[in-house]
Amino acid sequence: MYWRRINAFCLFLTVFLLCCPTFARAVRLEDGIDALREQWSRAEGPESGGFALEYSWFEPESASGENSLPLFVFMAGAGEGSRSGKELTDNDFANWSSEEFQSRALGGGAYLQILKAPEPVYFDTVPVSSAFAAIDDFAENHFVDKSRIYVLGWCIGAAGAANVVLKYPSYFAGLGLISPRVVISSDEAEKLKDTPVWIFGCKNDTYSAYGVYVAPSWKNLVNKAEDGNNIRLTTSRTAPRAAAIFNHMMWRLLEYDFDESVLEDFKDLKTLNGDGEEITFQRVISWFTVRAVKNGTPESYSAEPVSVPQEAPSSSEGDIGKYADLYRIIIAFFRKITAFLSR
Repeated sequence: MYWRRINAFCLFLTVFLLCCPTFARAVRLEDGIDALREQWSRAEGPESGGFALEYSWFEPESASGENSLPLFVFMAGAGEGSRSGKELTDNDFANWSSEEFQSRALGGGAYLQILKAPEPVYFDTVPVSSAFAAIDDFAENHFVDKSRIYVLGWCIGAAGAANVVLKYPSYFAGLGLISPRVVISSDEAEKLKDTPVWIFGCKNDTYSAYGVYVAPSWKNLVNKAEDGNNIRLTTSRTAPRAAAIFNHMMWRLLEYDFDESVLEDFKDLKTLNGDGEEITFQRVISWFTVRAVKNGTPESYSAEPVSVPQEAPSSSEGDIGKYADLYRIIIAFFRKITAFLSR
């Protein structure tokens, strides 16, 4: 009888420790990227446009029917969709599921979704309906605040992000273009005139040439934006290397949300708003989630910028632009080789 009571107590204590929420601890940055990735799940969106996109996703503990939360969607560059799960392990955006980064989102957290491109079909050529179907289906089946859905893409993924937001501008509340392989035209900037947009570009990027992609996009956005505080441009002279491509990984800033540990890789780092004022407060998660929301009431942005008048960069800025055609030919060649080898 004595041992039965002890066994029963031990069983009760084990169940209590496992189930009691007071003992649960959110995963922190210091726990490491592997621990953060373990919080994520995988799923697949409905088929549309001939593709059903796989994705990795994260749900905050604070999400509920009474507390719907924003959603950040990520679209990666070439190579990160070559196998299932690589869209999560080939970058460090799992950092955004940490306790520290989740606390930066207005409302106490944010859903995260990293789409996997069905390579060798990359996000610049994936049908827009496929990406939208995966995003909308996810939002419908979770406690997502549909007035605050943001899409961020890097490299070729930036083209996919731009495509889906431009196709459904009233659906999305923000767009992030990092080392983009896409130009926002004047007509497209008109569609985004009241949408928060943040562009990241390195002036010595040997693939996403600053003078070809970033500068003209920024110029068009500045000319069309209803509110200069609604758009941002972050530039640097250097950035981490991506394979054989120099100064390309501007998304490292986003993976660590401007943490001091990565800033030394970015020389002459500067962020401007559309009025040419230099910004000192640089937190991507905070900025997007407190900016204007679609079909709702905008939250005021409390961080005051330091007023430093700057001219918007001209489309000719950056020496690398003259080599853009050569880069396109080289990359097209390697993509054909990749497609052939993956058969």
